[in-house]
Amino acid sequence: MCAQAVSEYKPRKPESGILHRLVSTHFDEFVESFEDADSCESGLPTFVRKEFEEFLDCGILERGFVLLFCDRCQREHALAFSCKGRAICPSCGARRMQETAAHLVDDVLPDVALRQYVLSPPFELRGLLACKREVLAKMVNFFVRAIFEQLTTWARCQGLAEPKCGAVTFIQRFTKTLNISPHLHVLVLDGVFANEEDGPRFVECPAPTNRDLLSLAQTVFKKMEKFLAKSGYLRSDSDALEEASLTPLERWYVRGLAEPSMLSPSRIVDVKSTAIECGGFSVHAQVRVAQGDRRGRERLCLYAARPPFAEDQLRMSGDGRVRLTLRRPAKNGQGAIVLSPVQFLRRLAWLVPPRRSIRFATRAFWLRPRKCGARLFQGPHPLFSSPSPSRT
Repeated sequence: MCAQAVSEYKPRKPESGILHRLVSTHFDEFVESFEDADSCESGLPTFVRKEFEEFLDCGILERGFVLLFCDRCQREHALAFSCKGRAICPSCGARRMQETAAHLVDDVLPDVALRQYVLSPPFELRGLLACKREVLAKMVNFFVRAIFEQLTTWARCQGLAEPKCGAVTFIQRFTKTLNISPHLHVLVLDGVFANEEDGPRFVECPAPTNRDLLSLAQTVFKKMEKFLAKSGYLRSDSDALEEASLTPLERWYVRGLAEPSMLSPSRIVDVKSTAIECGGFSVHAQVRVAQGDRRGRERLCLYAARPPFAEDQLRMSGDGRVRLTLRRPAKNGQGAIVLSPVQFLRRLAWLVPPRRSIRFATRAFWLRPRKCGARLFQGPHPLFSSPSPSRT
């Protein structure tokens, strides 16, 4: 008989990783690259500097650990503290991804069909969305409400009583090349719960048509245009940023991106191969997981909750530059990006979200236990501490 394999925890060695060596070696040069003697608003924000400094201590036993004791093998094990970084630490990002996906699949999402809606905002708005939480929250709210309105309208046309919807929204701040580009991944129950005499019943809806996706893009475009104009961000001149009431931190984001905070009304409607675009807002909804496909739901949650990059994507080239291999080639066929160490660290700096930024949120009509009459009620799932889009 073959001996049964026993899993054993093998501590990682972060100090031997490429990213750890880059940060520890080039951190001072990286910080100096943000200094500008002619501006009182220069310098690396405190929360970004702290993210990098805590990353250097992540997984290092000398920086702190907890001593664990195993009752089965009667052995002690020292587990180093983690930094719990929100952007630059691949280890903490991967662990958070796994925990989030497991929580959603085990405790939150029902075993029904699930569809992913992706909203990509205009290129010109990425700086404003990165630094203004209220602008990003408005875009989340407008998009999720528009999806729910389409689902409930279809359900009422089918004669379903009191249709209820559910969704989880993930906010990703990055592209595959580590450029900052806040966009939304919304995992929507692909149908509605109808309140019937025998209890709630889930009814699947047909796939959204191009007309449906265009309606979503138009709704978000019109509402965002109105909101930005009312808030003073929608301007036609290049001095819009200077006239807007931006704090020094917000100016750091937008100035570094060198993009005006305005929409491009010239881009109205564009039908792409996989998405529909209106006014720069692109909507995609081709990814769907069928009922009963637990593994598929888990893969989709892992994808939506993924960190910007993994350690195994990094390589050092012969000339000292950093090579990031892309998981999938870009549209132009590019399979990797090559940057100097400081350029690479600067890209990571833009991805660090400000404190109290929304990472993911829920908005749903959840089911009460059967002992309570299986009634439907509106609100965030009690297992979530993140606010729903309607409250932001």
